[in-house]
Amino acid sequence: MFPLTKLKAIPFAVSILLIIVIIYFSNPYQIYDAVIKINKLYIAAALGIAVLNISLRVLKWKVILDGVGYFELFPIQTFGMTLSSLTPGKIAEPVKSVILRIKKGIPVSVSLPTVIWERINDIVSTIILAFVAMQAISIKSDLLFLSIFSMSAFSVLIILLVFAMHSMSFGKRVFSVIKKLPGTGGISESFIENFYSIKTKKRKVLKSFLVTFLAWVLEGLIFHIVLLSMGIEINFILLAGIVSLAVIIGIVSSLPGGIGSSEFVMIFLLGLNGVGGAAAVTSVFIYRIIAFWFAALVGGLSFVYLSRKIDMKEFKLF
Repeated sequence: MFPLTKLKAIPFAVSILLIIVIIYFSNPYQIYDAVIKINKLYIAAALGIAVLNISLRVLKWKVILDGVGYFELFPIQTFGMTLSSLTPGKIAEPVKSVILRIKKGIPVSVSLPTVIWERINDIVSTIILAFVAMQAISIKSDLLFLSIFSMSAFSVLIILLVFAMHSMSFGKRVFSVIKKLPGTGGISESFIENFYSIKTKKRKVLKSFLVTFLAWVLEGLIFHIVLLSMGIEINFILLAGIVSLAVIIGIVSSLPGGIGSSEFVMIFLLGLNGVGGAAAVTSVFIYRIIAFWFAALVGGLSFVYLSRKIDMKEFKLF
């Protein structure tokens, strides 16, 4: 039988291969030349906005979660976002609730609803911005089908999540399916009852959505500034839509962090806006370093911090 560890390594190998292919067919020498010529002050500004963006992504959970300070939540959220982004479909989100239970004693059943609402807000924000991009860009070929399929799948997911949050009977069916997954057998009837006893106020969900939407718009602003550093100007709202659509397709691809697939989509969509070749590849790679890999670095440092503050032996999903 093929070893499980090798199976898990396949998506990472595919991502690396895609990146290599993109670089190879875009002329590495031209990419290097484009990197040398970029305006470093713009890159510093983009990095500053990336720091603000990370702060907002912590705030979007804080506004719907009671009993935890912002700076207490910061390492949990940043680590959780990093871990989640590197798992297929971002299914590792509940890990944040587990760490919160170990560190603050807050039951998973209490914080998990806020994590789900946070995820719903993320999905809604990306769909709205991706729709803007699809309306502004004449997307043709197989990417159009993939975009429609991905957005439709995410729309269905939103409906199911919202229904599950409001219907205990439907939610029990969902939990019965989840219980079959490894490490989730500890879901009890009392856990489910406690989960549905927690009522997240609509006002808090709305505040979280506004912060979430702003964070995704800032993704477009980071991309906008990166392009400006190369003397290229594209509307940052459109770029936020391009990023959102690339993220959605990247998640559907099940590649870790959408690495490879997201870059390909962004490069393709920039091409439809008149930015092609080494300029498109360079801008996308720099954007991903600032917006994705910098956040991943912060998440990694947060993990080091948390591993010294909590006993990881207590880590159990439910």
